This record gives sequence, C-alpha cells and structure tokens, in this order.
Amino acid sequence: MPSMVHFNIQADDPQRAMDFYSKVFGWKFEEAPGGVEYWHAKTDDPGELGVSAGVGTRYPGTRFNAFVNMFSVDDIDAYVVKIKLNGGKTLAPKIAVQGVGYYVPCQDTEGNTFGLLESDESV
Repeated sequence: MPSMVHFNIQADDPQRAMDFYSKVFGWKFEEAPGGVEYWHAKTDDPGELGVSAGVGTRYPGTRFNAFVNMFSVDDIDAYVVKIKLNGGKTLAPKIAVQGVGYYVPCQDTEGNTFGLLESDESV
C-alpha cells in the first residue's frame, strides 16, 4: 500500500523558505545534484524517524500554496492511470529525478495537490 515518504515545499524564493525552516525547526539543507533548483531537507536527528523533505522553485505556471505530500508507488504509470480514471489529474508529465527515480505532481478531485514517487536510483 502506498505511504507518504516525502513532501515538497514550493517556494517563490527557495532561499527565503530554507532560511525560515532552518530558523524555526533547525532543518539543514543540501543542494540536489543534476542542476535542478531543489534542496533536500534534513528534518530529523540521528536515531529519530523523520520524513524526507525538500524545497524547490515553484513549478512554472502553477500556484501551489501548500506542502506537496509524496506517495511512494511501485509503478508510477499505473497510478497515473488510476488517478485519471477516478477524476484526478496530473499537473506535469513524469519527471526524472537524478539518483531518486520518477515523480509526477497530481491533483485529487478536490483540487488538493500531491505527488507520486517511483524509486529508481539508476535514473
């Protein structure tokens, strides 16, 4: 069963967002490889259970004003079909994320945004 494994924070100014979360929660950030404007967040201390997180530049042409929860799936293409068959939609084509896998931003029937993530470190 898919479970939440990651959340994105969309930002008009990623540095301002990282400064905010660093100051408020003590999170540390590391730039993602591959030349994308994305920074991974460390949201836990050693020995604690944390959820993966990151800050990225807001997707062009969209206005996400919330965290984007990510759900790990074993076959992203099959889940895209399920989402569309059940009244949801995708907001962009499948995106390859270097060293991580594939990502698709989606919306449910109520307009809530979430993401699908298929792990494939060979990407």
